Amino acid sequence: MTKKLVQENKLLFIVSLLMLLFVSSLGISAQEKTALIIGTGDFSYQDGDYTNAEFRFPYGLASSPSKDVLYIVDNQNHRIRTLDIAAKRVATLAGNSELVDRFGFPAGGHRDGDAAKAMFNRPRGIAVAPNGAIFIADTGNHAIRKVYDGKVYTVAGNGTPGYKNDNGIQALFNNPSSIAINSTGEIFVSDTLNHSIRKIDREGTVTTYVGSPNDSTILNEPAGIAFDKDDVLYIVSSADHQIKRVNHGRVELVAGSVSEIDKETNYWVGGNIDGLGKNARLNFPKGITYSTEGYFFIADAWNHSIKAVSPEGRVFTVAGAGVSGSDWDQKNIIRFDGPFGIHCVSDTLYIADYWNNRIVSIPVTNEMLRPAIDFALKKSQLPVYIDGSELKFPDVQPVIVEGRTRVPVRFIAEQWGADVSWDNTRKAVIVSKNGKIVEFFETTGDFYVQQGRSMVQLRTLAENLGFSVDWVAEHRAVVIETSGGK
Repeated sequence: MTKKLVQENKLLFIVSLLMLLFVSSLGISAQEKTALIIGTGDFSYQDGDYTNAEFRFPYGLASSPSKDVLYIVDNQNHRIRTLDIAAKRVATLAGNSELVDRFGFPAGGHRDGDAAKAMFNRPRGIAVAPNGAIFIADTGNHAIRKVYDGKVYTVAGNGTPGYKNDNGIQALFNNPSSIAINSTGEIFVSDTLNHSIRKIDREGTVTTYVGSPNDSTILNEPAGIAFDKDDVLYIVSSADHQIKRVNHGRVELVAGSVSEIDKETNYWVGGNIDGLGKNARLNFPKGITYSTEGYFFIADAWNHSIKAVSPEGRVFTVAGAGVSGSDWDQKNIIRFDGPFGIHCVSDTLYIADYWNNRIVSIPVTNEMLRPAIDFALKKSQLPVYIDGSELKFPDVQPVIVEGRTRVPVRFIAEQWGADVSWDNTRKAVIVSKNGKIVEFFETTGDFYVQQGRSMVQLRTLAENLGFSVDWVAEHRAVVIETSGGK
């Protein structure tokens, strides 16, 4: 089991195992499931079979309550498209374009009424209510639209950019880009250029949930939003490259960090680093989706990658090569060119590959979502990997003593997200997380002190914290996986 886990990124091990059981229950081998490219890649407009369909900058994604239809926001075609997941056929649900812009491409508009005649203007976000009503962030119209029973309606906003809390079309938005619906039917909108999340209640009243148009330190051009199973809202704060959540009215950092301002653009400079919480670096992430196993998946647009965020806040790359492209790399990981939208339905991720003008579907059980650790890129003589990422120890390094590998327990535990304290009276290291406490004692030989660091054996670490720990002899490397940790 451990050898297999070394070869595969076990950040998604639980997810993959559950998906494998699901597929097996249907009598389908997981190896038979492969990634699917929907669309030719041409910047055009065409319905039909998935191999012939054409898009112009697909953006937001959502699925029907029955999970058999994928809804696609076709941004530059100003239309809402559908994918029949079983039949693999693309059709147009709503939207029409009667004019062309100065570049000769379809021009948007604002018209309610019959779905086939209605007009949108560069829409981006989409969400589906339990009754099948489809809500759209009509970005260029600064409005929230609804498609239901063959008709299109304007729910809030009126085509004028601005910031105003009010009822329905009296309210003002500024480039709304994403929508999510909570369990009580309230609609939440990423009001991107107002740096805020707006809420539309069941009576159509628009209020500000979090953020402010005058303060980009709370949220900075929020993009994708999604709820977890407990109705906690997670937000992609795109322009400061962070993932945040709203916990009892407070905005908290989940993952990502900023470093410096680009003097030419006045935007924060992004990065591409996997790691825990604020140690991770993203680059203008756009989309977010929640999977029932507790993971979030992020469309990290300018890193051309898909990231996973574990329940502990660890960020890990699961697809994409970090550079733009449209083919497969040598590790069988697909390349993207601006993944903007992402949606998880059943056992599959759907990704709106914006500049490639296509939708990419990737089964969660697919090998590409479990990239192997590349030991050739190790940065130390005795590297330690935790959940797929190599750790950089600040001072005391791991050592091998009498054939046994020892690592600094404090640094490992803190990277896991735990609190660590020292009890000098009992000579004990105390590790606590989520109300659970584990103690290591010097007097019983759990560890010894070297240059002020408590060095613990791998076996002791595994037994006490519930980690999977493996020594990879051929690479002289320690691989630690925290899934299922106490």
